[in-house]
Amino acid sequence: NLFPTTTRRKSWCCCLPPATTRMMLSQWRPPSFVGGKQQVVHKPQPIIDYNHKMGGVDTADQMVRYYSCRRKTYRWNIRVLYDMIDTAAFNGYKTYSAFNKGDRIEYLNKLSGALMAYN
Repeated sequence: NLFPTTTRRKSWCCCLPPATTRMMLSQWRPPSFVGGKQQVVHKPQPIIDYNHKMGGVDTADQMVRYYSCRRKTYRWNIRVLYDMIDTAAFNGYKTYSAFNKGDRIEYLNKLSGALMAYN
């Protein structure tokens, strides 16, 4: 019932009540494989809709992360700003690629050059 933890200056123990269910992660099995046999698990319709629609969002997030303007910062509002810039650049690329040929890095180079141009 005790899980000792030590930090730099303090030692403390966490005591779990005996009524809780404890399971090691290595003992965990997904519910669809019980007893070594695969069983059908019916998902609720909102979960099915979410999984069906979120593939595009995950793909967009993955593409944004390849070429990101994000830098290390501790301020959350600057992180939000970086995400907004990345999302705006990705949306601009999707619009650009509908009418022009070229990959994303070429588009980002043109975009950064246009933003830095002195007029």
